[in-house]
Amino acid sequence: TGTADYADAKALEAKLNHDAWVSGYMGVKPKRSWQDAVEQRAKEVSASMKSWSDEKQRLRWWHPHLGSVKDLNGITRDMIAGIIERHRRVDLSGPASCNTTANKYVRVVQTILNAAERKWGWGNRAPILKTYREGLPRDACPTPYEVIRLCEELPPHSADMAGYAAMTMHRRANVTGLKWSMIDWERKAVEIAGRLTKTGKKIYVPL
Repeated sequence: TGTADYADAKALEAKLNHDAWVSGYMGVKPKRSWQDAVEQRAKEVSASMKSWSDEKQRLRWWHPHLGSVKDLNGITRDMIAGIIERHRRVDLSGPASCNTTANKYVRVVQTILNAAERKWGWGNRAPILKTYREGLPRDACPTPYEVIRLCEELPPHSADMAGYAAMTMHRRANVTGLKWSMIDWERKAVEIAGRLTKTGKKIYVPL
């Protein structure tokens, strides 16, 4: 119990016995903490989710704010909105790129609360958390002229990779990690296995 006081220890024992009885005989779920939920999420997805490192970084950011929450029902829409608006840059007046980042932090909390209620059956109620209006996606696709100009300025090995990347839209790892064995010479195409892609699905691109 962490106490040398006999009366305090007996009081804690009585509380634990009461909670166990309520849970076992009345079907009331025990309270689960935010830390319990984070650990359960990590057990489920850390080995298979390719973007887990990004989610883990956001969960670490949340820890000082939610790490002491002992009951998931104590996490409310207003609480999360208040934390975000005090500690992250958001634009409440309209769409903004900073809101896109803020929403990523909100959604990681929403995902865990939803899983606790609907998947793990922990007896909590997951509120619908506030999100912020996001700006329009930036047009990041270069024109053919811009690609040609870029390749002309690059050394040959980099120019080849830049041109290949622009024409296939492959991610950096799939460009720099390309192997001869991935080329289907008969069909004149490149095939990248699902284990090497972000979505886990095979990529097959005509050359």
